[in-house]
Formats: sequence, C-alpha cells, structure tokens
Amino acid sequence: MKYHFQELIDLEKMENILKNFYAKEEQRKSQERLLTIIDSLDAHVSVTDIETCEIIYINKNGQELWGDVVGKKCWEVFRESQAGPCEPCPTKELINSEDFPSTASTFEIYYHNIDRWFECRKKAMSWVDGRFVDISFNIDITERKKLQEEMLKASKLESIGLLAGGIAHDFNNLLSVIWGNVSLISKGLEKDSPVLHRLKNIEKAVYQARDLTNQLQTFARGGAPVKEASSILELIREVVSFTLSGSNVQYQLSFSPELSYVSIDQGQISQVVHNIILNSLQAMPRGGTINISAENMEIGKGKREEVPFLEEGPYVRLTIQDNGVGIPQEHIQRLFDPFFTTKVEGTGMGLATSYSIIKRHGGYIRVESISGEGTTFYVYLPATHTKTQVKEKGEERLCKGSGKILFMDDEESIRNLVKEMLEILGYKARVARDGLEAVEMYKEAIDRGETFDAVILDLTVPGSIGGREAAEKILKEDPRARLILSSGYSKDLELSSYKEMGFAGNIAKPYKIETLSEVLDETIKAEKRDSPRGL
Repeated sequence: MKYHFQELIDLEKMENILKNFYAKEEQRKSQERLLTIIDSLDAHVSVTDIETCEIIYINKNGQELWGDVVGKKCWEVFRESQAGPCEPCPTKELINSEDFPSTASTFEIYYHNIDRWFECRKKAMSWVDGRFVDISFNIDITERKKLQEEMLKASKLESIGLLAGGIAHDFNNLLSVIWGNVSLISKGLEKDSPVLHRLKNIEKAVYQARDLTNQLQTFARGGAPVKEASSILELIREVVSFTLSGSNVQYQLSFSPELSYVSIDQGQISQVVHNIILNSLQAMPRGGTINISAENMEIGKGKREEVPFLEEGPYVRLTIQDNGVGIPQEHIQRLFDPFFTTKVEGTGMGLATSYSIIKRHGGYIRVESISGEGTTFYVYLPATHTKTQVKEKGEERLCKGSGKILFMDDEESIRNLVKEMLEILGYKARVARDGLEAVEMYKEAIDRGETFDAVILDLTVPGSIGGREAAEKILKEDPRARLILSSGYSKDLELSSYKEMGFAGNIAKPYKIETLSEVLDETIKAEKRDSPRGL
C-alpha cells in the first residue's frame, strides 16, 4: 500500500498507519511462531477443504511421512484404495452434527500403504475465507497397538495355561499306566514275536501323545525352560533334517561366522524349530526350498522399531523363510493364538506353543507373509558368552537291583503298576497314596531300625501334601535319605530344580521300566551325595 506525503503530515493518520503496520507484523510473527509449534508437534497435522477434499496444509512431520501432498485430494493420500472420495464423507458428517463446531471426533485408523496405526483427532471449523475445513491431528500409535496385541496374547496364554496344566497332568497319569504296562508286556516276549511289533506301535503312539501333553504344559506354570548356554547350529541341523526327512522340500543353511551361543532349553527350542519347519513344509505341498539363517545382532535404539518388546542387548536372530502359499493378512494377527488353525490336520497348538516358549526365554518371534509368495519367521534369542557341554544320550538299558523302595502316588493304578515294575527289577516295594502316608511309613521304618534305599515321591497330590512337603519332613528325620521326585509335568520348574529341594534324582511321567531302572540305579549307586540339604 502506498501513502502520499500529505497524508503522513496528518499525525492522526500516521499513527493509524503505524498501528496497522505493527499489527500486521505481529500477526505475521504470531503465525510463524504458531507454524513452528505445529511443526514441532509429535503428530501429523493436516488441513483439508471439506467441499473440494483438497489438502491445503500439512506440517513438517506429515510431509516426512506422506511427502508434499498440498493440492492433492485427501482420498488420494490417506486411503488404501484411491478409487474416489469416501461415501459418505466422515468430515462432512461432522459439519452436519449437532455438536459442530464445539466437539472433535477421535478414532483409530490403520493405513495399509504404510503399515501404521494412528489415533486421529478431527475437528471441522470455518476457515478465514468462510470455507469449512477439516483439521486432523494424527498421532502414531503403532507401537502401542503392538504392545496391546502382545498383552492380549499373553492373557490368552495365561488363561489356556490354567486349563492345560491340569489336563496335561491327568493325561500323563493315564499315559503312565498305558506305557508302563506295554513295557512290562514287551519284556516277556521274544524279539520275533508278532505281538511285540504291535506293542511297539502302541508305544510309538504313546510317545506322540506325550509330546502333545508337553505342548500343553508349555502354557502352564510348569513350562518354565531349563536353560543352558548352547550352540544353536547343531540343534537346527538335527531338527530340520529330521522334520524334512522323506519330503519333497529341501533346505539351505546360512550361519554368520562367530555366531554367539544362546541361553536356551534345547528340548523346547527344538520344538519351536520343528513347529515352524512343519508349518513351512505344509505350506509347500508341491515342494520347494526353506532358507534358514542365523546371525548376531545388537538390540538397541536403532532396532527398537523392529522388536520394541525386547530388552537392549546381544541376540541371535534365526530366520526361516519358505516360498509356500503364504498366510492371508487377516490370519496374521491370530497366527499365535491357541487352537487357531486353517489346516484340516492341524491342532492349532504348534505356533502358539512356539510363541510361549520364546517369550519364556526372554526372546521374541514375529512373522511376515505375502499370500502366494511365502512366509518368513524371525526368532530372537538372548545371546551369551558362556557355553555348556551337552551330555550325549545313551541307549536305554534295564538295570536290575536290590533293596527297599518306597513309592508314593495318589493314583492307585500307577501305584500298582510301579510296584510290579520294582519287583521285576529286583527291589522290595512298598507304596503310599499321599505324602502324609509316605512320611509315616518312613518314620516307622526308622523306628524298626530299617531304611529305604530310595523314595520316589509324586510332586502333586490333590487334597494332601505332595512330594515337596513330604521330602522336607523325611529329610528332617533322615538328612541322608535318597529321594527321587516324580511329576506329571515333564518340564515342571520343581522337576528341573530338584537338587535345591533335597532330591537326589528326578523322573518325569510317563516312564517305562527302563527309565525307572536307570534312575534308581544312578541314585542308589552314587558313591557321593551332597551334604545334608534342607528346603
């Protein structure tokens, strides 16, 4: 605007001109400060003309994510499908609502094109030129959504664990009777007997049933891993080779040099690898190749987006990739849910069990998949600098013995079976139905000047004291008592830490006569025992 000199002579007019100038300058500075504040917000802010759907402003954070979108239609940028505007338009509905312009609308939205979740807060208002605009504040809540999903999974696993623990314990008791009787019958038959072949088939079926109970137990309190620092290389080779044996699927291994040791329960991690490989095998009915790699990685600030649930530190990442049919996106979120399966022959326990096992190891498992192109599983396990030598398993043998054995179990069928086993092995056996009776029988033997060469105590006895409490009382009477812990939970935390509770040995149900004989032989014939231990 131009002013004539004569107008400036008028002091009143000059004052008004200066006021107008400084007012506009302050307005400009105020707008700049406001834009600076908006650009510094940890949110994506955009302004859209409601009538034309044209984006007329987007802040700095929004530009970094979406690019320079000013002038574009909102549905061209923020929708997975760019076929046209939304019908009905959600922001136009805001204008027509009774609460306009006082109320803002808040909701969550998922953008498929960038794979992110946002909490979107929208408000419709009248713009300076009379237009109605939609002001949107989008806050990235992707990590919060992932954490919510993890908490939901953990809640599901905890609920199913309460049920699974009881089922697995009772089921193992039944398997103990079946397997024990089969092993007894087998010992009385000639090697070429046709009956022996059928008994072996029964034994194989029982073994598979025991594996199923082990998967159920993973959800219960007894699924705690017994971890050792080990190399994962040989474990993977052995499991993958066994799982793919006889199939039309091949595999390729690629391991980083100087791969760190990991702190794992070898049995449980073998189960995880088997479950994932089996999933890939079933996804490639026409054959193919599974690529398996392992590498060291450091989880820190630079890797938080990939695995936000892990503590910072060294890890080994195992990658298992197939080129099978892939997994539909709508199934990805439920893939690790207990009993969820899309396979006719599936139980829905394999991947759910794997998720629980890895979580208990302080690791994480995630999956990426594209329908028709294949699936990739990523397993993260804490690394360690120490290592443990693994003892090689020998063949089962029948060890005969002599002496007196006290056996306690609340199931009469198991008591009768084990008593018969013990007598076949050469021992004199007495049985008790609970911990209280076992303690009284041990005290009576001491009073008579006798003793038991070993005592086998069942860990859990409903309605009475179990093996742990009974062991405490027996050790008070005889600190050098040879106690063996028995449990229907093959991975029970107490079963794995039996020495800390004063037990000299342990045995998991179901067990055969060979297993029982070896545990007794090792316990009784041990030349040295630890010093008297309390609980």
